[in-house]
Amino acid sequence: MANDDTTLVPQADVPLATVGPIAVCASREEVDEWCATLDLPPAGEALPFTYPIRWLTHGSVRAALVSALAGRIPVHQAQSFHYRRSLLIDETLTLRVSIFDRGGARRQLHLRGSVFAEDGACVLEMRSEIATIGKLEAAPA
Repeated sequence: MANDDTTLVPQADVPLATVGPIAVCASREEVDEWCATLDLPPAGEALPFTYPIRWLTHGSVRAALVSALAGRIPVHQAQSFHYRRSLLIDETLTLRVSIFDRGGARRQLHLRGSVFAEDGACVLEMRSEIATIGKLEAAPA
């Protein structure tokens, strides 16, 4: 399941998939909705700390993750953010995501996202860890 910005790679020592570059930007309206949904105070000029995790729901990332899950049920375990500077509302950035299979009884998947400023500098590295369990049941016909 490959498209213009997704490359599936079968070797265990390299990412299962690499997605991007993807242009990302958070508008004031999107950030206000995020804050209201999570009962956070309104944001100033900088994005709320956890907002960038939303970018991991981009269609290309989701498609690569669904393929990596191979029919198993995802269970979110952890996430982390390592900022080099604040990200600003309405700032255009570039996201690249790699999905790694860490194996184990629960088949852990790690999503590693890097966010770059227009000058190419990495401004954020984020990670999401997902365990997998069982198999998804087929939808009733």
